[in-house]
Amino acid sequence: MALFGAGHVGCALAQILATLPLQVRWLDSRAQQFPPQVAANITPQPCEDLPAAVDDMPPGCLYIVMTHDHGLDLALAERILKRNDAAYFGLIGSLTKRRRFEYQLGMRGVAPAALAQMRCPLGCRR
Repeated sequence: MALFGAGHVGCALAQILATLPLQVRWLDSRAQQFPPQVAANITPQPCEDLPAAVDDMPPGCLYIVMTHDHGLDLALAERILKRNDAAYFGLIGSLTKRRRFEYQLGMRGVAPAALAQMRCPLGCRR
């Protein structure tokens, strides 16, 4: 799993993910955001170019994007969706953010079928 974002929501989610039987690469451009200690299954990874880090993820990766920057979220979403091999892609945000991203990603050449794979708002479906 790849978790992008080490803000307060990312930190809270990392604590939950620490209880699950999966390996998590936790990425953020702000190294100081990571707590000093994390569970053994969580690997904090300070990274200056987060969108490029998507290319290093294995096929079938689970992605959760919750960074501090909407522009960065958009760049990550584009990179993830253009790979077209994610087992799951969740993006924090409102329905308004989703609609805005669908438009912007469509203008960048992301196919409608790929956009349908983006889970935003993140959470349980009703």
